[in-house]
Amino acid sequence: RMDSIYRYEQKFSRFVHPTGRFYGVRLFVDLLLQRLYGIGATIPYFRGLLSSRYASREIRQLFPQNTTIFRACQMERVIPLRHHVIQDSKFDAEVISELFFEISAAARDIMVMNYIEEATAAAIGWQGVYPFFRYCFDGKQEYSYAKEEDNYWDELGDDDSNDE
Repeated sequence: RMDSIYRYEQKFSRFVHPTGRFYGVRLFVDLLLQRLYGIGATIPYFRGLLSSRYASREIRQLFPQNTTIFRACQMERVIPLRHHVIQDSKFDAEVISELFFEISAAARDIMVMNYIEEATAAAIGWQGVYPFFRYCFDGKQEYSYAKEEDNYWDELGDDDSNDE
């Protein structure tokens, strides 16, 4: 099952713009955790993750200060998304969660933790993982529909992505 999970290409991984990947992985992780652990599980999940896996100073020092992520999560409380991004993320979370449900509960929790870290690192870089978890899942953000001029959602391989 883990092979299928890691081979699956989530929609957010195809966004060209780093901000699109950032917002996309935020939504995907939120939806995945809701499907796996229930509505309202995301914030407690990250509190637990931060107090266990990232509790030691030595671990936290591996991650450089990241003011960009801090600003994006703490200053910009509204996460702009397009309708198709939300629908694609729901689909991705459904597919991945169903694969996780085929794994025993004891192993699943560890595998989910690893998967979320790796998916986040792939989307925003490993240096951003800890600050992303710390600042972007504190319950103060909300989703909103993006303005038409927000062009974060161009995908790799889009025929019109290179048009002027």
